[in-house]
Order: sequence, then structure tokens, then C-alpha cells
Amino acid sequence: MTVLPDNEADLLVQARMKLQQLLGEGWEIVAFAPQQIVAQLSKELSNVRGLGFDEAWMLEPTRARTRPALVLIEAKMAKLSPLMASKLADQLRWAAERLAEPGLIAEGRLLVVAPWISARSREVLEERGIGYLDLTGNVGIKIARPAVVIRTDGARQSPIPEQRSHRGLSGPRAGRFVRELVDFDGPRMAAELVERTGISQGYVSKLLDTLTNEALIKREGRLITEIDWKGLLRSRAASYQLMRSGLHVAAIARRGRPALLGDLASLAEELRARRTDEDPVVVTGSFVTKQVAPLAVGGPLYLYVPPGPHMIDEVAKRLRLLRVDQALNASTSGADVIMLQPPDRTPFLRIQEIDGVPAVGYSQLALDCLSGPGRMPAEGEAVLEWMDSNVEAWRQPSPLS
Repeated sequence: MTVLPDNEADLLVQARMKLQQLLGEGWEIVAFAPQQIVAQLSKELSNVRGLGFDEAWMLEPTRARTRPALVLIEAKMAKLSPLMASKLADQLRWAAERLAEPGLIAEGRLLVVAPWISARSREVLEERGIGYLDLTGNVGIKIARPAVVIRTDGARQSPIPEQRSHRGLSGPRAGRFVRELVDFDGPRMAAELVERTGISQGYVSKLLDTLTNEALIKREGRLITEIDWKGLLRSRAASYQLMRSGLHVAAIARRGRPALLGDLASLAEELRARRTDEDPVVVTGSFVTKQVAPLAVGGPLYLYVPPGPHMIDEVAKRLRLLRVDQALNASTSGADVIMLQPPDRTPFLRIQEIDGVPAVGYSQLALDCLSGPGRMPAEGEAVLEWMDSNVEAWRQPSPLS
């Protein structure tokens, strides 16, 4: 059980003790106040006010003749939001640069400690090269000389009870909003997002506040200037589950997968010929992932069925699928198709085609895989890597450009 500190001094002591336990008997940690470390290392920095760190730790190997590592520590008692983590990272880096000018901390490292640090805040710190340690056991420290690499997982939820003050990224409207931000480059405007998504002004305003606090977007006045699309997809996936986001029904392709794919292509061609605005049946999951990430190993064929009453039955009949009793386990009943019926049209936005077969867009594919069962989350990470290397292949220019 995590014993929460009463003040910043207690936090620093507990954090130092936790790191000492992780390092073991072959290390000693010596703590200095900012004034002490500067006075000991140099007379050039007589004014240490506002240097931007709370303590400095010297990590000294006791069994090896190796130069110790100086680590600058920033302690945070209050909840460390991703936005605050970003600001603390800038603050620590500024302090490090001040001390580096006279050549004092060429081997210095930067570390944020707190009672608890959320997964998103840890991600923000890692992206900026900042280490972290919380009292529940979430630790990420990487020092080259002397070699120190520590990565442990602690509590996923804060041990401090809190009242939610921001709207999260769960629910269909948030999913539609995330797709809009991810699929188009910045800049964006709140009013324009309201018009394009059909979501109310109030809801959009609250979502933008949440995304700003989570350091997923940056704003200058009313203009959204930067969008962390990978962070957005991961954050949305954390509150979204592929198999629970709507109705899902397992089935068997009685004529085999090749014939089923042919039927999907034919059905899409019929809709085009009729010049209808009806959504086609769309494929997601490993079948699409294989186009960009060969590591995908297969599994059921996931099909998005358009919303509407009786659509599951109509699609099953049209594609000659045999529905599996829902009381059975799809993985052991021979089911090779999962029909998904989402609560809205979001999965059908900006679809693509693979050999004539309609497939979800890449942002939807990443979400589905990251939140899917089995090996799908690993496939989702592979999709993100491909998207990061091929942004021009899937992301469209800002509608404002």
C-alpha cells in the first residue's frame, strides 16, 4: 500500500528511498539542495533562485570506479497533469542548460517525482527525455554513464481519490471528434470542428479543454496549432473497446474467406452502381493491418455493419454467413467472422479499398487494433509506426488551408 507523503520534503525522501531500493546495495544516493549543488560545483552561478529544480541527487556506485551521475529532481505533490508534465519538462531542461553552460552537468539527468504519475503524463515526460518516479512503482530512468536503466510499472489509477473535472474520450461523439482531429492536419478552429462533426459547441469546448490539459493539442487563442495524433489515438483507445463499443455477432463464412471477400467487393460495387449514400460493409482488423504491417497473424475477419435495425441479419443473409450462438465462445466455436454494429457512422468515415474490398481508414484501424483482443494491440502499435513513417499517405491537409 502506498503511504502518501504530507509535504514535498516527505515526497523527496520517500522517492529517494524507493530509488535506493531499486538500485541495490552497490549504489549510494547523496541529496543536495539546489543551493548546495551549485555552490559545491561552481562559483559562477551565485544566484540560484528560479533554477527550476527542487533537489539534486548524486548517484554514486560504491563497488566500481565510475564517475557518479548527477540527477536534477523536480517534486510535484499535486496531481501531475500531462500539460503540467510538459511544463515541468521545459523547466527542468532550462535549469539543466543553465548549469551546463559552465560545463557542470554534462552527465546530468532530469527526473520528476510525484505520489502518482498517469500513463499519459509518463508518456509526455519520456517524449521529452525526462525520467519519472512515483511512489506506487511507476519508474522510468535511463542514464548512460554510469549505466542505469530502470523501468517498472506501478498503479494504473491514482491512489488519491479525486472528482473528475474534465470530460474524457469515451463515447461515440468523442470518437468522431478524435477521428476528425487525427485525419486532418492543423490548424483547426473550434467553430469549424463543430460544423464538420455535428457535435455541440459546448461539448467541443469541453473536449478541447480536456485535450489541452492532456497535452494532446496546443492552442493559440482560438486556433488549434498542434495535434499529437498518436497520443490522441492511444488515449481514445484506452477508453474504447472494439468488442464492447456496439453490438457484435460471431459467424462462420460457409463458403470460405476468399468467397466472402469477393462477396464484399460485389456488394460495394452494387452500392456504387445504385449511386446510393448507404454505407458498405467495411473490413477492419488483421486483414487490413497486413497491408502495412506483415506481423499480423490473422484471426477472425472483423466486419463493420452499418447501423440500423435488422442490418446484422440482412448482411448475414447477403454474405451467406452462419451466425454462431452467442452463448458459445467465438474462439472455440469455429467462428471466423465477427460482425460489428457501431452506435454511429464513425467507422465508415474516410474508408479505403483493398482489392475492391471496403476497409476502414488508418486512424480507425489503429483504434480498433489498439483496443481489440489477443494480439491486436501489438498490431495497432505496428500500424502507428507505419502511419508515423507515411503521414502523407493518409493524413489530409487542414480544411482551413
